[in-house]
Amino acid sequence: MVFKITLKTKSIWRLVVASFTLGVVTAVTIFALIVVNPHLINWSDFMALQTGAVIIRKGEAKSLYDVSLQAKIQNEIINENTIRLLPFRMPPPAAFFLSPLSFLGLVSAYKVFAVFNLLGLFFSVYQVKKLLKWHGFLPYLIAFSYWPAVSTIFKGQISIFILILFTFLFIFINKKRSFFVGVTASLLFNKPQFLLITPFLFGLVENKLKFLYGFLLSSVCLFILSVLLVGFDTMLRYPVFLYLTENPVYGSYMERYSSIFPLFLVIKERFFLSDTFPFLANTFFYLTSVVYFWIRKGKSSLMLSFSVGIVFTLLFGVHIWEHDFSILLLVVFFMAYYWKQTRNLTYLFAFSFLYLLPFLQYLVYPLTIPLGLFAAALFILSSRMQHAFDKVS
Repeated sequence: MVFKITLKTKSIWRLVVASFTLGVVTAVTIFALIVVNPHLINWSDFMALQTGAVIIRKGEAKSLYDVSLQAKIQNEIINENTIRLLPFRMPPPAAFFLSPLSFLGLVSAYKVFAVFNLLGLFFSVYQVKKLLKWHGFLPYLIAFSYWPAVSTIFKGQISIFILILFTFLFIFINKKRSFFVGVTASLLFNKPQFLLITPFLFGLVENKLKFLYGFLLSSVCLFILSVLLVGFDTMLRYPVFLYLTENPVYGSYMERYSSIFPLFLVIKERFFLSDTFPFLANTFFYLTSVVYFWIRKGKSSLMLSFSVGIVFTLLFGVHIWEHDFSILLLVVFFMAYYWKQTRNLTYLFAFSFLYLLPFLQYLVYPLTIPLGLFAAALFILSSRMQHAFDKVS
């Protein structure tokens, strides 16, 4: 009798989760593909991606990082004078791969890109489910209700692509394929702030020489491809372009980032410190976190160590926005999975805290986000979390 009631309860729970999952996925898809405001697309991050794609399609690749040309292209795309430029700042290969979208109108291209983002999120969740042998619809419900992932889809960002890269980083580390970890890590040059994960990866891979070989070989190939696409002179100007466009005129508001960097800006202003203080402080604490990680990595499991690497990358990545928290979804999955397996409240707390953390910027003081990340990193590295994990590893 008890067995039948338990079985019936599980069936009802699965039906409820499946229904909610279908509803959430359908809602996100409808808002991304049907209920879309063309004016919002004009000022979404996708505009920057489309700008780079159009420049490549027009055969003006050597001027890819020319501010005046990018502004001209954006005026043509939206058929109005732009108030401010949303610059294309990614490496040349990204513009090349996005160039087929330039043959479509802005709204149509945005929708196609949204479809790829939706499929990418499905793919990433499927890979995690497969790795963890996690059955059911709950991972999809978590993913498609996780605000950073949804924000990525609506804004036309590439953070889900970065999530896929991080998913494969963990898969390759888990399978001891150090060379492919290096190759995959090199693709993070598309979002250089995520390269901060590299020292953590280096500490986790089994064969460090193969990792370095894969990373360096792939990086050199990407650079050669970039030179072939836009020319050597353009690549020499690229770092200068990144520096010049990292300011509010081009939409980069450092005080609004979700990393710990804005906290250092506040300290600088309050105590009248040098302009270099935020950068020096960020670098110091990042290197300290790397050293602490290397000291602790032998005492922590692979999954928890990788999770800490993700958290520290977001914490010290400087140019971190809400959509960049999409990679934190992996840590959310890990915590949810082990809570499901053990019903240990330690995991439930960690899962709930990390799942809700991106929402806090709308409810409380934004600087609680980096402080929350810091607390999460220390908690995951704590002996209590490790002890709970060891019971199911």
